[in-house]
Amino acid sequence: MVVAYRPYKGKEEILKSLLFAQIKVFRDEGLLSGRDPWFMRSNDALYLGFYEWKSKEVVDGLEANPKVQQLWMQFDKICSFEKPASVPELQQLFTHFESISVS
Repeated sequence: MVVAYRPYKGKEEILKSLLFAQIKVFRDEGLLSGRDPWFMRSNDALYLGFYEWKSKEVVDGLEANPKVQQLWMQFDKICSFEKPASVPELQQLFTHFESISVS
């Protein structure tokens, strides 16, 4: 799954922290495959998160998971979600993103 996050003004650092904090929740809930999620930043500060869920059933159950719902409410306060296809860099054949790592 690919998720695009647009931080609200002044919320970029909080967003970065929450992106990494959610990984623990996803792991504790048994939602992720064995692969680590990773994050990239576009030129206009849109963050892309790449996740590999354990199964389609996990994805189907995300909306019913109270811990995931709590995370999503936190994200709603600091960013908007956009369609990954709207990212200008993804319209190019070859493109560059800044890799974001846990700091």
